[in-house]
Amino acid sequence: MSDFLQTIRARIDEAIGGRSAALALEKTSGGRFVRTTVQRWIDGKTHPDVAELQALAEFTGKPVAWLLGLDEPASGTERRIVEVPSLDVRAAAGHGRFNFVATIVESFPFPREFIERLGGSPRYTECMRSDGDSMLPTIESGALLLVDRAQNMVREPKKSARARGPLPKDEIFVFIQGDALRIKRLRRLDRDFMAIISDNVAEHPPEILDRDEAARVKIIGKVIWWDNRL
Repeated sequence: MSDFLQTIRARIDEAIGGRSAALALEKTSGGRFVRTTVQRWIDGKTHPDVAELQALAEFTGKPVAWLLGLDEPASGTERRIVEVPSLDVRAAAGHGRFNFVATIVESFPFPREFIERLGGSPRYTECMRSDGDSMLPTIESGALLLVDRAQNMVREPKKSARARGPLPKDEIFVFIQGDALRIKRLRRLDRDFMAIISDNVAEHPPEILDRDEAARVKIIGKVIWWDNRL
């Protein structure tokens, strides 16, 4: 385990008053922080995501920076927190919205290591919101998306594939199709066809694109993380 995650473990333990206080935390928070989950954080078996750290900081009165150990000088010159820009566009989980201008309206602080553990590139990561119901139940309308613009290619299929519905291996992308900004799973069926797949396949069946249609799809980036609560 890295020093960064070790620090988070120790700070959570200190913030709640020790591992044995996890049950009391669960009761006083009304079940917002489950005892077993918090104890797994402290034991290093799992670690909280950004939303959970923010919620814990608010409940305990400890700054997020303190929970992350950023009140102490960081070793080396690399920044440990990345201010990820948030764009004012919404990626449509449905039939698409028309978006012509994307401007930065705010930024969200993310630990650099968190983004890298997701397989993302901190330098090319941006936030935006989803819109629509076609990616339910995975991604809700209004969910915060973390999009890595460095990952803008759909993997070639290892064998013949079909487009019956979403699979866990299907990666989620934000892309432009025509004038619409969309968020869907993309799957190469072979060299000549690509499928656009919704998780809510009952209401949004797969769309099959031929080579020319697929060539006109501009992939903005891969969705590496999302949170339906923020």
